Amino acid sequence: MGYTATQQIGTSTNPFDISNISEEIYYIRFLFSKKINQHLLDVLNYLNSKTTLEWTDNQISEINSSISDEKRVIKNLNLIYSNYKIFLINIKSFSSHNIGDLSKLKSVFSSVKIEEDKEINLLLLEGLCDAVIADTVIEDSEISQINSLCDILEINKTEFISVLSNKIKPFINELKNGIYIDEEIKFDLINKYYSILNTYQFKYDIKEASSFLNSFNIFRIKNQKVPKGLLLNIGLISLIELPIFSVFDITHGKLKKSNGVNTVDLKKGTLYNFGDALVVLGKIGDTDILNGEMSNILYSDVKELGESVFSNSGDKYLWYKRKGERNAYVISNFPNEEMYSFIKFYNEIKTSNSSQPIIPKEIEHKSEEGINNSVDQNNLSKMNYQEELNGLIGLDKVKEQITSLINLIKAQDLRKKNNLKAVSVSLHSVFSGSPGTGKTTVARLYAGILKELGVLKKGHLVEVDRSELVAGYLGQTAMKTEEIINKSLDGVLFIDEAYSLVGADTDSYGDEAINVLLKRMEDDRDRLVVIVAGYTEEMHKFIDSNPGLQSRFNRYVEFENYSENELVLIFENLANKNEYKLVSEAKPILNEHFKKAKIENPKDFGNGRYVRNLFEKTIQEHANKISKLSNPSENDLVNLTSDLFTFIK
Repeated sequence: MGYTATQQIGTSTNPFDISNISEEIYYIRFLFSKKINQHLLDVLNYLNSKTTLEWTDNQISEINSSISDEKRVIKNLNLIYSNYKIFLINIKSFSSHNIGDLSKLKSVFSSVKIEEDKEINLLLLEGLCDAVIADTVIEDSEISQINSLCDILEINKTEFISVLSNKIKPFINELKNGIYIDEEIKFDLINKYYSILNTYQFKYDIKEASSFLNSFNIFRIKNQKVPKGLLLNIGLISLIELPIFSVFDITHGKLKKSNGVNTVDLKKGTLYNFGDALVVLGKIGDTDILNGEMSNILYSDVKELGESVFSNSGDKYLWYKRKGERNAYVISNFPNEEMYSFIKFYNEIKTSNSSQPIIPKEIEHKSEEGINNSVDQNNLSKMNYQEELNGLIGLDKVKEQITSLINLIKAQDLRKKNNLKAVSVSLHSVFSGSPGTGKTTVARLYAGILKELGVLKKGHLVEVDRSELVAGYLGQTAMKTEEIINKSLDGVLFIDEAYSLVGADTDSYGDEAINVLLKRMEDDRDRLVVIVAGYTEEMHKFIDSNPGLQSRFNRYVEFENYSENELVLIFENLANKNEYKLVSEAKPILNEHFKKAKIENPKDFGNGRYVRNLFEKTIQEHANKISKLSNPSENDLVNLTSDLFTFIK
């Protein structure tokens, strides 16, 4: 954006601390002389000495009356207000408490005209957008925060949506262009984006969203993954909270018999796949204008379903019969074979909940070697978090420890069912190891496993660091930490670089957060699991720093660095996942590079994160190479050859 906001007053923990204030505003200059800006200091001292609830406009007005220079009063109050906004930007914290404090600050300064700085406000909106998309769940509190901040800044919510769109569009473009690194995380952010648009009833291009959704889910089915749904507003209020898994323009109608011959009057429409039902909305001719006709196909109401071809054209179509009806219905004219394969079903009708779509029992597609493979619905339905954990590369000791914990939980559950005394199992854990070793990924799977075992109701993961637990100034940390813990209930709270909560002896902010955390871990021991993570040595010092931490964290999971061979395999998996192929001649080059990189940076080597960054650079080199070829072959488009890796030598 080319603009950076600089905090002129206070520290990273207190925006009203006069011990750290720039000389430019500390003094008022008069030609060759200067004097202290006493009014500014008086206001700051007042704000710093009181809690937010104790601030009053009367007291601010009384301080203002001590100076006759009205312009100086206006300038100082605007400066303090803008400085607080910059403080929020710097600490990247947009909780309801902090936004409430911003509102209170503007309110007690109401005796003067407070000007809104558009550039600072844009940075604030960007920060709020980052906070909103940081997790994949839309909380009512987040919508409230958006509304409050827009009201305080006196801006239309379309400006927030515009900034949010700029944050999300790169993820949409990456998935549309076949870059499927971390595709589930990106998709969940995109789904959250559309949910926010729905909440504010903003209009958007349904065709554009549908095109993205179709291509994404065809990729997932081809790679034996369950499709994912988007919450899209297609104009039906009753269906707005149900995810859609595919959208196709089709023709449809009801088969009739005339003189022993099947006939059908096909009408144009758009088919929406809601997982356990299809909805077809009729259209007027070749336009996108709806004609008001709607046909619902609930799979539990279907008694027969099959496929056939029109005798006159040879085009394939799907047919189905509803219970209690004799004649069949027809769905035809799918845009292409992939779309047809997406929606067709064989042999039996399966139903599921709205978050788990029905998948064709068989979908034919070609692998990289050109061999036909099938996606088996039964295999997909058996996928679970433990299988996903066991499928991760490396991490053998981690898998072993978590498997042992699972066995312990199951054994105690069996003892309960047989009226035997069960031992309470401690689930709080310390994840230690270098960056990029999969700590966050395993924490997400761990949360899901605990949900599958019935230990946690939701099994969601809330990931935070010090900045999201510790407030900017005294008295706010407890409330901020409580808010994060409340969001984590019935799931897992993952605190990255937890040792940063223990700083110097004077760091009362971190101590306050730890004390709140320890109390809630005891009070909500049946609803909260906490994982603290970071470097091994620092994590041991962190736990040893507080007896309360020692008593609550006695399960240590060490994440070892990946070997060179495992790093090469991670790279190769990324390539395969994105329909590239790492040629065998390139593997020794990567192996040697990873070995050298680990030696040069033994503590901070990024492991899997390093591999992902290297892969992205490699496909950029590959794209540069392809751009120079006049007629690249399929091998040219797919193969990652050894000459691409000259940039790492």
